[in-house]
Amino acid sequence: MDINYYHLGRNLVLSSSPLCLTMQPAALAAARSVMAANPAPSRVLTLHTRTEPDAVVVECRGRLVREAGDQLRQTVKPLIPQTKRLVLDLTELAHMDSSGLGVLVGLYVSARSAGCQLQLINLNQRIRQLLGMTHLLSAFEACGKYMIKMP
Repeated sequence: MDINYYHLGRNLVLSSSPLCLTMQPAALAAARSVMAANPAPSRVLTLHTRTEPDAVVVECRGRLVREAGDQLRQTVKPLIPQTKRLVLDLTELAHMDSSGLGVLVGLYVSARSAGCQLQLINLNQRIRQLLGMTHLLSAFEACGKYMIKMP
């Protein structure tokens, strides 16, 4: 369960659907120390890069969200000048938000400018819908190979 917290005057409000709890300032320090000692589970993006005979493949696992965008950009952008074909395998990508979408578009533009073909493969239904709603699915499909795993 995700718990959001924000300040309301001098009080800290913890909320999650359907819970809403207001804490007095005295309890605030104790709550902060508990949160620091027990951080929320990490929802990181892990990347694994491998070189195939005709492409560099980056396997993405986890969540491509605002916090992970720089990680993907810093991993993939240096690979663009090294290859003519760069494949992002999204088989195990569980979630992508608008920031992650922005990173993909930025990488696509950089790759295209450098004469490199950026392809997305193995999209789950939610990511496919996100790309479709933003009218980007056709752009990535045009450069992808049916969005299925490479042999």
